[in-house]
Amino acid sequence: YLREAIDYALNNGVTIVAAAGNNNNNAAILPCSSYDIICVGAATINGELAEFSNYGGEVDVLAPGDEIVS
Repeated sequence: YLREAIDYALNNGVTIVAAAGNNNNNAAILPCSSYDIICVGAATINGELAEFSNYGGEVDVLAPGDEIVS
């Protein structure tokens, strides 16, 4: 069902952005493993990959994500 929802959104002009995950590994996880999803990992204040962020070929961009109160 997830792939159907992604396809429906993309076919209707929706840009999909998803978090890479916080497992500190490079395993491909849904929905970031889809080539048509913008996958965002976490960066430190110094612009480096946060120690908890997933990484690898599926991650397209890093955004501030370490030491942020939410």
